[in-house]
Amino acid sequence: AQQAKGTHAYENNTQTSPRSMASSHFDRLLDVIALMKFENTQAVSLRTALRNMVAPQGGMNPNLLLAPNELGAAEQEFFYTTLMDDIDDGIRMEANSMLSAKGFGSIDLKDALMVLNRRRI
Repeated sequence: AQQAKGTHAYENNTQTSPRSMASSHFDRLLDVIALMKFENTQAVSLRTALRNMVAPQGGMNPNLLLAPNELGAAEQEFFYTTLMDDIDDGIRMEANSMLSAKGFGSIDLKDALMVLNRRRI
């Protein structure tokens, strides 16, 4: 189906508008910054809860989620992507709900774990 001249796909609800895409990226950026500045005791608590929820699903000890800090960026991406592929959808939804409840709903689980693991807490 061709679009009428002068219209955009996002006006017909077939794509996300550039404005809403920019807004979601900006929201994600603000959430990542807030997570990086999150109070230490609460950050430790959130990190521990997410690790304990996610690691057993990936068949590993939760403390092993600390190890990726010593990897390079490409290796970290591979590690977390592989881990996320092994997680049950119910666990993923629960972890994302936990992030949303803490005010970090724009960050996906993988990115939240990466940010929390990089913090010196």
